[in-house]
Amino acid sequence: MRVLFVTDLFWPLIGGIEVWAARVVTGLAARGHDMRVVASRGDGLPEKDTLQGVEIDRLPFRDAIEERRLDRFGEALGELRRIKGEFSPDVIHLGTLGWSTMFHLLSRDASPAPWVLTLTQQRLASQNVAGDTVLGRALDSADWVSSVSRAVLDQAIELLPGVAGRSSVDYWGMPAPPEARPVSCDPPRLLCVGRLVPAKGFDLAIEALLALTSRHPEITLSFAGDGPERERLETMARANGLDSIAFEGWIRPDRVCSRMAEATVVVLPSHQEGLPVVAIEAAWSGRPVVASDVSGMAEVVSHGETGLLVPAGDGDALARAIDEIVSDRELARRMGVAGRRHATERFSLESMMSAYECLYERLVSGVERSSAGQ
Repeated sequence: MRVLFVTDLFWPLIGGIEVWAARVVTGLAARGHDMRVVASRGDGLPEKDTLQGVEIDRLPFRDAIEERRLDRFGEALGELRRIKGEFSPDVIHLGTLGWSTMFHLLSRDASPAPWVLTLTQQRLASQNVAGDTVLGRALDSADWVSSVSRAVLDQAIELLPGVAGRSSVDYWGMPAPPEARPVSCDPPRLLCVGRLVPAKGFDLAIEALLALTSRHPEITLSFAGDGPERERLETMARANGLDSIAFEGWIRPDRVCSRMAEATVVVLPSHQEGLPVVAIEAAWSGRPVVASDVSGMAEVVSHGETGLLVPAGDGDALARAIDEIVSDRELARRMGVAGRRHATERFSLESMMSAYECLYERLVSGVERSSAGQ
C-alpha cells in the first residue's frame, strides 16, 4: 500500500509528535508499505531527505503562513499537488493539525485517495469549528479521524458530533526497552523530560522541589530537554538557591528510557497534553509518574496504581504526591512494576502498527470500522 504521510513536525526534530511520526513511517515501511513523507520546511533542514529509505520532502508550509509569503504559498501548494499526483497514494495520513493541513485541504483535488486525520493535542480555548476554519473543515471532510486518546477524541465529537461515526482511538506505541532495574529512593531523583516551554509547567516542578528539600535533603531534579523556558527556569533555580537542579539539554530518543531508569519519579506538571509520550516512556521504563490530571494523562497514568495525578497548576499538590512516593520505597517499586505491565498491554509498537494497517485497509476498501467511535 502507498501511504503519503503529511505533517508539520518530523525527524530529526525531537518531540512527542516527531518521534511518533518517525516510528509510524519507518514501522510501516518495514512491514512492506510504500511510505513517503511531506513535512514543513525549517530549522535549516534539507528540502529533500530520507529516513531508513523513506523519501522526505520538506515544503515551506510554515514560512508561507507565518511570513505571509504568497510566493512560498504557491510553491508549497504546487509541490504538494505534484507529489500527490506523482506518488498516487492509496491513503493520505495527516499526522498533525497545523500549517500542512491547510495545504492538504486546498490540494485535495490532486488525489482521490481517502485520508485520515490524527488528533494529537487537546483543543485550545482559541480553537473552534465556527465558520470556515481549518479545524472545522478538516474534521468535517476527513474520511477518518484517529485520536491518540479518548479525551482528545471526545473534544472533537463535542465540537462536531458527526465525527463519532468515523473515528477511533489509536494509542501511540513504542518498542519495548530492556527490563528496568527496581526503583530506588536512596537518594530520591526526580526527572522532567520534554521541551522547556510554558505548556509543560516545569516551573511547578521547581516549586515542588523547594517544598521537598526540608524532608528530603538529598533529593535532586533533572531536566532532560531544551527550549525557550530554559533561561527562566535556570534563573528560578538560582534565585531559590537550588543547586540540586541539573539542566541536561536534549537527549536522543533512544536514550530516554535508559535515562528514566536512573530516576525515582518522572514528573509531568503539564497544563495541556494529548497523549503524553513521556508518560508512556516512563511506564515502559518501570518508573512511577506524578502528573497533572489533564486531557489524556489518565489514560496512561492509572492514579494510585502506576502513579499519582494532581490538579493542573497546583504546585503544593504536586509536592505532596511526589513526597508520598519517594517516602515509600515499596510503593514506588510497586507502581513501577504496574506501569511496565500497563505499557505492555496498551502501548506496544506492534499494536500501533497493526491498528494503522487495519485502518488503512478499511479506508481503501470502503468498509467502515466496526469499532467506530469506540
